[in-house]
Amino acid sequence: FGVLSVPAPTLDDQARVAATSIRNAAARFERQGGVALDPATGRYTDAFLRFFSARYAPVGAANDPQGLNRYHAQNLQRLYARMRTAEDGTAQT
Repeated sequence: FGVLSVPAPTLDDQARVAATSIRNAAARFERQGGVALDPATGRYTDAFLRFFSARYAPVGAANDPQGLNRYHAQNLQRLYARMRTAEDGTAQT
């Protein structure tokens, strides 16, 4: 799941650490005045996804020598939107 700051040797450990990272980021975002979850849909907002991406995959990070992190936010938003279409059966874009 890509969380590098905490050892997580098993898939279950990795999923738990990733979920905790997302939950903590949402709390941080909301403390700063943002809205992490859309009250109408219960899904993460685009603003939160960009916020999360900036910390999770920062542009210019030493461990990103090819600069691929610059695509993280847009890819995260696109894939998250696809998950919604798969969940509710609407056409995918």
